[in-house]
Amino acid sequence: MSDKENETFVSPPVFPRFPLNTIEQTRRSFARVIRMYIKKKIGREEYRDLVYGLSSYANVFKIQKDLEMADMLNEIQEKLDAILAKGKI
Repeated sequence: MSDKENETFVSPPVFPRFPLNTIEQTRRSFARVIRMYIKKKIGREEYRDLVYGLSSYANVFKIQKDLEMADMLNEIQEKLDAILAKGKI
């Protein structure tokens, strides 16, 4: 028998999937990382890196909502300006 035949294949550890398509999925993924750390399934460094990445990613949702709110405020301002220009108030 050759050495290759005696070798056993050790697969790398499977890291869980973290869905991030919505703010709710991102929140749940964040909670999952925290639970994994508390249960000592991941180390401090992995925890820190995941939390940093998820925090950065979650900030994208905040920026998106801020932009949506700014657009809504602009629409309201335009409507108010149009009403004021007509002298209805």
